[in-house]
Amino acid sequence: MALSKNVSPLRRGVALAVDWIIIGLLTNILGIFLIPHWIGIAIGFVIFILVLELSRQQTIGMRLVGIKVINRNGQTASWSKILIRNLFGYGVIGSLYEIVGRLLDMTATAPKAQLTSILHVVLILSFGLLLVFVDLLIDWFSQKHLLFFERLSGTDTASVGK
Repeated sequence: MALSKNVSPLRRGVALAVDWIIIGLLTNILGIFLIPHWIGIAIGFVIFILVLELSRQQTIGMRLVGIKVINRNGQTASWSKILIRNLFGYGVIGSLYEIVGRLLDMTATAPKAQLTSILHVVLILSFGLLLVFVDLLIDWFSQKHLLFFERLSGTDTASVGK
């Protein structure tokens, strides 16, 4: 059985939302100094996700809701597992979301000849986001499900103190 069932999907979702809010705030602050948006996101990801999670097994959001990253045996996860978890969990999902948003913004000013191509790419990437959403729904209702990035990385989450 997945250890993450000790941690509700709501707690995991709140942790993720807090982390993304912090990254968004940092990105906006860096934007004041004319640092490009994607560089701000990368800096936020490295500081608030990778450094904190590699050193403490917790991001700020995870600490707030009392969860940490572990391996599937319930022990401290290795740095390589955490790196894989975050590259897929934050990197792939965040990138898909960001690219779809940027492409949809482009439809307002793109030449008519490019609209079909842009919308095809949006459709393909949105399908990827749909798969992530379905994975989240299965996780919400299943007792033995690990999210795709947890399966790929061999990690899970557990309540702090357990």
